[in-house]
Amino acid sequence: MIARWEEYFRLYSKSEDHKKALARAEEIIKRELDEKSYVAFSGGKDSIALLFLCQTFKPDVSVFHWDHGSALMPREIENEIVKSIKIIAPGSQSYVHKFTFGEREQSRHDYYAWYKAFYGTLDGFKKQFGKTKAFIGLRAEESSKRSVTTKAGKQGEVYPIAHLSWRDVWGVIVSQNLPYPKVYDSYAELLGYDQARLVTFHDSEFDKFGSRNLDNILMWREKHSLNFTREKATSRDLARSDSQRTLSLAPHRNPASPILASWTLCRGSRSTSVSVSHLKS
Repeated sequence: MIARWEEYFRLYSKSEDHKKALARAEEIIKRELDEKSYVAFSGGKDSIALLFLCQTFKPDVSVFHWDHGSALMPREIENEIVKSIKIIAPGSQSYVHKFTFGEREQSRHDYYAWYKAFYGTLDGFKKQFGKTKAFIGLRAEESSKRSVTTKAGKQGEVYPIAHLSWRDVWGVIVSQNLPYPKVYDSYAELLGYDQARLVTFHDSEFDKFGSRNLDNILMWREKHSLNFTREKATSRDLARSDSQRTLSLAPHRNPASPILASWTLCRGSRSTSVSVSHLKS
C-alpha cells in the first residue's frame, strides 16, 4: 500500500467516528448472525471487512465465494482472493464454486448464462446447508443503486456495513493487517483508494469509473504476460496486440489530494504498469 495512505488509514482507525461506525456494524452482526447465516465473499475490500467482523462473533462462519472463471477474473487476482479467506477467517467453513463457462470469452457477453449459473448454484448451496440469511458487503456510499437496496432491504439479506465509509473499510483492513487484492494499490495510484473498486469483466455498475477500459488492459496483460515474447509471436498475434492498443482515458489523482488533478492518457499495454485493475467491492 502507498505509504501515506497506510499511515492515514491507521490514524483514522483510531478516531471516534470510526469506532462508532464499527460499533454499529458489530451490533447488527451480533444480533443477526446465526447458524443459518453465511457471508457472501467477493474478495473485494467491503467483503473483506465484513468477513473479518463476522468471524469475530462466529469463528466458524460459513463463506460462499463464486469464482467467475479466468475470462471474467484473472487468475492472479482470484488466487489472492481464495487464499485470503482462511487468513481473514481461519476457522470459517468456506465454499468456493467455479463458473466453468467463465473460462470462455463468450462469458463476457452472455449475461444470462452467468446469472442462471450463479443463482442456481447459490440456491443449491443454501438448500444443501440450510442457509437462509446472507451477509452482504453492500455500502450505501458506493452508488445510488446500492443506497436504495440497503435502505429498502431484501428478505434473507443483511447489510451490516451499509453505513460505513470507504475510510472505515480501509481502516479495518489496514489496522488488522488483512490481505487484499494488490490491484487496489495500482488503481489507487491513479484515483486514490476512495475510488478503487474490484469488479468482474461483465459488471457495468461502475462503468463511470472507466472499468471496461481498464478491464481490456488487464485482460491483455493476463493473456500475454506469461510465455509470450515478440520473437515467438506470429504476425497474427502482433496484429491483434497492435489493434488492442486503443486509447482510453483514466483519471489521474494525486494520492495525497481528494481532488482530481489531471487526466492520464493510457495506450494499450504500455499503461499496464499503472492501470492493472478492476473496480468494485
